[in-house]
Amino acid sequence: MNIVDKWFLSLTEKFDGWGILIFITIALLISGVLSALIGLERYRKGENAGMRTHALLSIGCSIFMIISLWGIKLAVPGGNYDISRIAAGTITGIGFLGAGVIIKDKFTVKGLSTATTLWICAGVGLAVGAGFVLEAVIATLITLLLVFIRNRIIVTVDTHAPHVVVEVQKDYPALEKIKEVCDRNSLNMRNIDISQIGDKQMTVVVYFPYNVNPLILDYFINELKKEKEVITAKKIMKNPSKRIGETHES
Repeated sequence: MNIVDKWFLSLTEKFDGWGILIFITIALLISGVLSALIGLERYRKGENAGMRTHALLSIGCSIFMIISLWGIKLAVPGGNYDISRIAAGTITGIGFLGAGVIIKDKFTVKGLSTATTLWICAGVGLAVGAGFVLEAVIATLITLLLVFIRNRIIVTVDTHAPHVVVEVQKDYPALEKIKEVCDRNSLNMRNIDISQIGDKQMTVVVYFPYNVNPLILDYFINELKKEKEVITAKKIMKNPSKRIGETHES
C-alpha cells in the first residue's frame, strides 16, 4: 500500500475516536469531487446525468463502503462478517441505474458512455471509501483522458467520413424517410445529426462508412430529391489520406 493510502487509513485510529469522522468527511469530499469532474464532461455533452448525479452516486457508494468496512466493525467488535457483500450489492444496483440512462433514439442508442461513467464513479466511491484515494484519483484521470480522446476521435472521424447534407422543411419526417431510402439502397448509416435553421427549415447530416460506394450515394440523393419537402441534398466525400480540408462535393 502506498504512503498516501496508509496515511489516509491511519486517520481512523487518531484523535481519540474522532479520526473516523475526519476520515469519512474527507472520503466523501474526495469521491464527490472526483466524480463531479467526470460528470462535468457528461454535462458538456448534454447528457441528463451530469455533475450532481455522478457526484451523489459516488458519495453514496463511499458511505456504503465505509459502513461495510468500519460501521459493522465498530458495531459488532470481533464479529464475523463479509465486508464484500455491501460492495457487491452496490455494483449490482448501479447496473439498474445505468440502464435508466440508456435510450434507444430512433436509429441510434444514446447513453452508453454515461452509463459506463456512472459505473466507474461507483468504483471511485467504493475505492475512496476503502481508503484507496490515490487509486481513485488515477482511475478518474484515466477515465477523463479516455473520454476526451474518444470525443476528439469521433468528431474527426465523422467530419472526414462520407456524408450527405440534406435541407428539408421543418415538418418533414426526415429520420423516417432517410431510414426508408437507406434500407431500399442497402446503405448503412454511421451517424445522423439534425439542426434547425429558422422556423421552417432543418438541416440533416447523414454519415456513412468510408467504404460506401459513391454511385449508391448519388442514387440515394436522387431518391431524396423526389420528396417535395426536400429543399437540397448534396454529397460530401473527404479522403482521410489527403490533407484535412481537401473536399469533393457533388
